[in-house]
Amino acid sequence: MVAPVRGARIVLVDPSGGGVRANMPASWLAQMAWEVYALDDVIPEQLTETGPWKAPLPKLPDTETVDAKTLSN
Repeated sequence: MVAPVRGARIVLVDPSGGGVRANMPASWLAQMAWEVYALDDVIPEQLTETGPWKAPLPKLPDTETVDAKTLSN
C-alpha cells in the first residue's frame, strides 16, 4: 500500500479481530506525523461495497442563463 498524496488522511481496518494489525501501523504512521485512524470492531460483512468509486459532487449553484442574441446586444 502507498499513500500517494502528501498529507492524506489514512484509515486502517483490521476485520480479523483484535485490532493489532491496524493499531500498530497506525501508531507508527502517527509518529511520522500522518493523520491516521484505526477503526475497531469492523466485521467483514460491513466491507461489502463493490463497483467503481464515485466521488460525491457538490450541488451546482443556481445561475442565470443568457442566450446568444441577448449576449450580442
